[in-house]
Amino acid sequence: MGQFEFEREILHHIENEIKHCKAEMRKTSGERYSFLYSVQQALEWALDPMSYATPVDTVLGDKIGVTDTPADSEDYLVAPHLPLS
Repeated sequence: MGQFEFEREILHHIENEIKHCKAEMRKTSGERYSFLYSVQQALEWALDPMSYATPVDTVLGDKIGVTDTPADSEDYLVAPHLPLS
């Protein structure tokens, strides 16, 4: 497997995991939702760091809602109120 194929496979795995997180988020709430949201945002940030908050900022709540995704988009999910402790 060449470098290009390897990178494409990695991106495919990340994109699939994002879809999985979003699907699970639609079925849950509370702490589980918050956890899945943090995971989803970290994966999104890995693919597009200019459009998403860093994983640390997402967990700490410093930049909740920082995204270029419009609120009426299928990809948009509401940021949870994450616990600060």
